Amino acid sequence: MAEIMRRRDKALRDFRRKHRGEVVHLKRGAQITPVTATRARTEHDRVEEDGSVTRWISNDWIVPVSEYVFAGQAVEPEPGDRVIAVENLKHVTYEVVPAQGEHCWDWLNKSHGDYRVFSKRIATRS
Repeated sequence: MAEIMRRRDKALRDFRRKHRGEVVHLKRGAQITPVTATRARTEHDRVEEDGSVTRWISNDWIVPVSEYVFAGQAVEPEPGDRVIAVENLKHVTYEVVPAQGEHCWDWLNKSHGDYRVFSKRIATRS
């Protein structure tokens, strides 16, 4: 059964990369790594102390674990990492941030082959 799930997850990853993936650059300090990632989005509702509800929207990136690499070493995403993408011929920078004060990433599924990295848009330049 585990082998079937592993094959299914690989087929879904390959499909996502081929049909929805885009080349972005991960940046940590001065190190930059090109990866093929898929855009996603997470929405959270948080009830504030005064009873009001705040909706938090994250620009997520689905990145294969094997591609989240800096200095030749596979690493976990960290707050402050950057994702640089091209949108409408402009470079847009996203910063990896914790979702609702928790972790800055989660597993996409139980096979642990892909990170779902939470981020916020911080800059746009031509």
